[in-house]
Amino acid sequence: MGAILELQGVTKRFGGLTAVRDVSLAVAPREIVGLIGPNGAGKTTLFNLITGVYRPDDGRIRFNGERTDGLSAYQIARRGIRRTYQVVRPFPEMTVLENLMVGAIFGTPGQGRLLPVEAAAQARRTLEFLGLGGRAETLSKHLNLGEKKRLELGRALTADPALLLLDEALAGLTPSEIDHAVDLISRIRRELGKTLIIVEHVMRTIMKISDRIVVLHHGEKIADGPPDVIARDPQVVEAYLGEAML
Repeated sequence: MGAILELQGVTKRFGGLTAVRDVSLAVAPREIVGLIGPNGAGKTTLFNLITGVYRPDDGRIRFNGERTDGLSAYQIARRGIRRTYQVVRPFPEMTVLENLMVGAIFGTPGQGRLLPVEAAAQARRTLEFLGLGGRAETLSKHLNLGEKKRLELGRALTADPALLLLDEALAGLTPSEIDHAVDLISRIRRELGKTLIIVEHVMRTIMKISDRIVVLHHGEKIADGPPDVIARDPQVVEAYLGEAML
């Protein structure tokens, strides 16, 4: 089976700074890929390139065989790529259900928008999957951090993407909340058939749930392989894991 996402020699510069340099990457359908590296390594920039926030200065990006590096962010979202953000920003005066309905109405792949009744049904299914069914009518500003993280995930998931990019979805969570989030991520792949790329600094967790780890350092890909191999790679240990695994 071919790759769902392909990056070929992708480079992004900001003035004299090269944030991402000549990165090539292929992600298979239903694969969970962990993307790790020190702060400033280019991980979030790479997410922004994949989702159309930035356009690469060099290289190509293909999703399901189609070039997407020249498309706008909303066009790429409509094709089935969604992401979460490091800092969760739900609409505070809207209910949990209404927050998810926005994702369903405006983000579902295809040309047309869902009707509100269809969006509400889709949002409720997502809430039940996330374990937030009992919070549907709660204003999002009243959620705790763990619930807001699940809501952020739900806003992306309710749009029914094929590829989901998670940017530090575990940051700030308690150990029990991390365990719950890891279970959710596993179920998203197992039960919903989604492909995931995950940026995360909780190394023991990302190594456990990922099929493959990609390591960025100073904007360049320095390693790509199974977690057990990456954990023993001398270059990776020197650049990042020696500190991150403490």
